[in-house]
This record gives sequence, C-alpha cells and structure tokens, in this order.
Amino acid sequence: MVYASRLSLAALLGVALAVPVGAQSARSSHAQHERAAVEATPAVVRYARGGVEVFTDRASFEAACPSLPTEDYEEAVIAAGGDAAFGAPLDTSTDNDFFDPGDILPGLTITSDLADGVEDLFLSGSGFGGAPSVQVGNNSNTEDLVLSFDPGVDSAGLDYDLNFAGTPTVVTAFDASGAVLGSVTSASGFDLQFFGVKTTDGSVASIVFSTAASVEWVDTDNIAFGDKDASCDIAFVAGPDIAYDAGTRRLTITGSVRNDGTANVNTQLFLDYNRAGGPPQGTRGIGSGSLPPNITVPFTINITVPAAAPDGDYNLTLRLRDNDQGLDCATYVEVITISAPRVGAGQSGELFEVAEVADFSVMAEASADAPVAVAPNPFARQTTISYEVAAAADVRLAVYDVLGREVAVLVDGRVEAGTHSAVFDAGDLAAGTYVYRLQVGTGVRAGRMTLAR
Repeated sequence: MVYASRLSLAALLGVALAVPVGAQSARSSHAQHERAAVEATPAVVRYARGGVEVFTDRASFEAACPSLPTEDYEEAVIAAGGDAAFGAPLDTSTDNDFFDPGDILPGLTITSDLADGVEDLFLSGSGFGGAPSVQVGNNSNTEDLVLSFDPGVDSAGLDYDLNFAGTPTVVTAFDASGAVLGSVTSASGFDLQFFGVKTTDGSVASIVFSTAASVEWVDTDNIAFGDKDASCDIAFVAGPDIAYDAGTRRLTITGSVRNDGTANVNTQLFLDYNRAGGPPQGTRGIGSGSLPPNITVPFTINITVPAAAPDGDYNLTLRLRDNDQGLDCATYVEVITISAPRVGAGQSGELFEVAEVADFSVMAEASADAPVAVAPNPFARQTTISYEVAAAADVRLAVYDVLGREVAVLVDGRVEAGTHSAVFDAGDLAAGTYVYRLQVGTGVRAGRMTLAR
C-alpha cells in the first residue's frame, strides 16, 4: 500500500514549501496531495539487550506473542478519509470530539515528548492518503511520538508508517528506568512497517519514535501489548447467535456471558462489522458493565443496519473484552447476507445503530436475585427447574449446550402468576455443562446445570 503525504495548504496551492532540518510543520486539517511514492526500506535491528527479542515483521511477533489485546483506534469518530488534530495525551480516560472514555485500551497512553495539550496528536480516518484503517500519530513533525505502558508489559508491537522523505527514524523500546531494551533504524517511506519487542519480566514501559533532526511524521495502528501469563475468567456460555430480518433491516444478537473467576470483571462486548469487498466497516460497543463472579448474564441486543448500507455479505465479529486486563477473551464470527429493501444508492459511511446497549451490571443483579432453582445439580439424568412469575406472562424455558445449540424446550406459552417447575430429562445427551434460559415477558435469566453420567 502506497501512502500519500499530508502537506500544508501552501503546497496544495502551488507555493514552494521546504521544511528545513529542525523546522516545525503541523499537518492538521490539511487536504491530501498525491506525490511520487517513496518505498520504505525494511527496518534494521540496531540493538537488543540480553533476554530481549526485537521483531520487524508482525507474523513473527504474533507467533512469539499470540493473542495479545490490540488497540486499533476503530472506536474513533472520524469520517472515512478525514483528518483532525487534538491535544495529548490519548488514553482510556480521553473524552473529546473523537474518543469517548473507554475507547482506548487501559494501560496505553499516546503522547509526544513536547506535548502542551494543543493539537499534539493527529487522527486520520480510513482511506486518508490510502491508509487501510484509522491511525494516530504526531501532529508536529518536530515532536517525538511516545507510546507508554502502565504497568509495564512483557511484549508490545505495532504497525507504523513514516511520512517525511530522507529522515531515518529510530524506534526504541525503554524500560521504566529509561534504559534501552531494543531498537531499530527505519528509513522513511509510506508503506506500513512493524516494530515489536518481547521480554520475560514485564519491563516494556514505552516505545518512542525519534529522528536525529526531529523532523518526522509518524502514524501508528494495531498496537498489541500485554503479558505472557494473562488469562480470562469471562466467556460466552450460550450462543451467541446473530439473526437478520431483511424486512426491518434489524440484527438480533442473543447469548449469555459468565464470569468464572473470584472477582468482578469490567466487561465490554463489541460488534465488529465489515462488508466483503469494501465499506462500510466499523466497531460498535453493544454491551458493558461489571460482571460479578459465578454469575451468568443473558443478553438480547437489537441493531439496525443503515438504510443506505450496500447489499452483500457482512463479516460480523462479537468480541468479549476484559477491560481490567485489556484482553479480548472470546470471539464469535458469523457471515450475514444483507439484502433489500434499502434506501439510497449504497452509501458507506453510516454506523450500525444499537437500539440499547446491554448493561451487564444491571443484568447481573437481576440474575443474582432471580428466584430460579435447579435441583439436583449436578444430576444424573433428570433435574427440576423451579421459577416464580410475579404476574401472568409469556414464558419460555429452554436448555442449551455449551455451543449454544438448543437441546430442549420445557415451557413455551402463557403462564399464570405463582411458582412453577419443569423437569429436564437429559435422555441420551452427553455428560457436561448445559445452560437453562428462562424468559418471562422481556426479562431473561440463565444459569448452568451439570449432567454427570
């Protein structure tokens, strides 16, 4: 992929513009201008401390450091092809026109070495200068770009490109004391490059992009960071399932999440969407909240597809994230065919609309207080599920395996107020964990049962 540079308005009007060594130039809110491509020279490792591995390609880094949480900036509010500047720092608490609190993974801060809070950072939308996705970099080419990790992490790696011809840049990883862990020298160019570093003691505290002349624009993306021993306690336990209604252009997402740990987990559920062959693409937060230990929370979330979204196959990915660790703990992928009716000529910049973001904290409280009992549990063949209905309502009680497949429907109809029960006969089902899902009106409760043969 070849990238166009971001030049000043004077250059776009045909006025000669030279940026001498050490001279400052900002690039915010500038139109794009195509110029001859400058191919990137592969980065060369120039230093690596003992016990440290330095990587210059993502495939090798991911093989050595798999499944790290990754910040891709896709929560940013920025038009495709657009650009803007804003004050540093950028972190999980940032609340401005482009990012909401929680959009950036906890533990990551992006700033510049001379940050004064006024247009220090540059944000570009997907397609800006040919870039494949949203990127963040330094707005002034005389300021070094700094990525900090607090607490320090075992490993970190990211994609980047450099935008000022003829100024080789040093990319350096430091520990908390400022000692160099490893670095590479990278020639300028508009092709994406990669830098990664791996340690065994959580000593990666920062990554800094700098030039001897301090004249370089840097754009970053897909920042992967974390520890080798991180693990997840939250997971999907029933479903998920994604259904599409072409008449209403509505996606309905159902499933359950559970925390098997011993402490509350700050949990977030995302929907990533992209159309095969082109836009629209993006990410929406569809669920969030604190999930207590040993609680299963069911969810039903409705999402409206934009009326002008083009027909086609859409890749939909659900990501369940532990925000305390910055880990994506579970994913579910489904391809849905979006079809007529639709309005307009197939525009591609609109967001999928979430009717109501699921509140896991409230749902967890309801699940914890729900008058549902399963006895015996574990059970050998049969068990009884007892529940209460406060007022006459439509009730559906079903049982699912851990893959989300419905294996039995015990109740499906109008039920009067009072205490009720249903017997689940496992028959020839395999031993293991099963999930009941009780829906009373619009309220849903779920729990686990163990079949022990």
